[in-house]
Amino acid sequence: MRRWWPILLVALGFPLARAATLSLTDGTLGSGAGTPATCDSGGPAVVQNVGTANPNKTNIVSVDVSGIVAPCGGGTVHVSVHNGTDAVQEATATITAGGGSVNVVLPTPVPLKDSHFVAVTLQGP
Repeated sequence: MRRWWPILLVALGFPLARAATLSLTDGTLGSGAGTPATCDSGGPAVVQNVGTANPNKTNIVSVDVSGIVAPCGGGTVHVSVHNGTDAVQEATATITAGGGSVNVVLPTPVPLKDSHFVAVTLQGP
């Protein structure tokens, strides 16, 4: 019986291996480029606001986004305050009808020393 096991393995193994093969055909993968939809093609002004009283005199408590155009009215502005690696705090606010300026209050103040940059995203209605 020991001599027959390689023959049985070959006889039973090949049909199973053949059923598990995957055939590939040539062709092209789709790709392309596009411009993300935005309600404002210009760049709004962004100002970080620090607190006026202790302990927030050295902390960012809110972000002002101004120069938002009218087509963005009724949409949202999303602000992310980043350290060197991640978003430390994120907040959103509704853009008033007609655009203009929005003050986005952060849920937790962020120390200035931990703020490397602020990212702002506008999403129209």
